[in-house]
Order: sequence, then structure tokens, then C-alpha cells
Amino acid sequence: MMDRPAGFFKRLVFPVTPLVVLAVLSLAGSIWGFIRIFTTDQPTAFMEAIVIAISQLVLVLYIVDRVIVKFLSYKQLFFGEIFLLIVLIFSFFYSLFNN
Repeated sequence: MMDRPAGFFKRLVFPVTPLVVLAVLSLAGSIWGFIRIFTTDQPTAFMEAIVIAISQLVLVLYIVDRVIVKFLSYKQLFFGEIFLLIVLIFSFFYSLFNN
């Protein structure tokens, strides 16, 4: 009976993909953002609200990642996430330097 909660939490984290790491960092950033919203002035609170909205998107992608990991092998999922990360980085810098 004690194994069921441990198995549930193990499925939430393992296998560790880049999106799992990003989701953990995003959750920590959201918690920090909530603390800063309630303790600082309005412009900082606006920026933290944007961080929290982006964190929610990352958490939705994390849920999708946990569903996909049941159908694809870990290796395919890992390399797919790394490929998407590289594409996003290149597209960001491309748009940054072409304006």
C-alpha cells in the first residue's frame, strides 16, 4: 500500500527529460514570482506576472511530455526535446538580430 504514492511520484519525475528540468525551474520561478508580487512595487509585479504566465505554459508542456513518454522511447523524446530547444534558440537569435 505504501508503494503506490512512491510509484506515482516516480512517474512524475522519471524518466528525467530536459522539459522535466525546465518544469522544476519554472515552478521555482513561479513561487519566487508570487513572493515578489506581494512584496514589491507595481512594475516588478508586472514582470513577475509575465514569468508566471510563461511558467504555466511550461507546466502544460510538462503534462504533454508525461503523456508522450508513455508512447515514445526515452531516447527519441530526449533528442526531440533537445532539437526543439536548439530550434527555439536559433529562431530567437535570428529574430533578435534581424530587426
